Amino acid sequence: MGRMENLWGKDRLEFRPDRWFVEPNEGKRGELKKESLFKFPVFQAGPRVCLGKELALIQMKYVVASILKRGATPDRSHGRRVQGHGPLETTTHGQMSLKI
Repeated sequence: MGRMENLWGKDRLEFRPDRWFVEPNEGKRGELKKESLFKFPVFQAGPRVCLGKELALIQMKYVVASILKRGATPDRSHGRRVQGHGPLETTTHGQMSLKI
């Protein structure tokens, strides 16, 4: 299901995070698209929703916050490391290109 062309389109195998956001010309830049929960085979939806769905989402958020807090994300353009100050806040000195 996660690779079905009729659900996800011809570029279904490409890593394109922008596919989950509203198109910039629709005036709502950065807003997530509303997709049917039944399209995602990992957790499903409705009466057969995965009992561990909420725990998995909490764990995912914790892992991302931990990585950012520890400064484990390198600045790929200058070789410097990111200094974390809070669970989701990172800063560096000067310009930085950070891709997560």
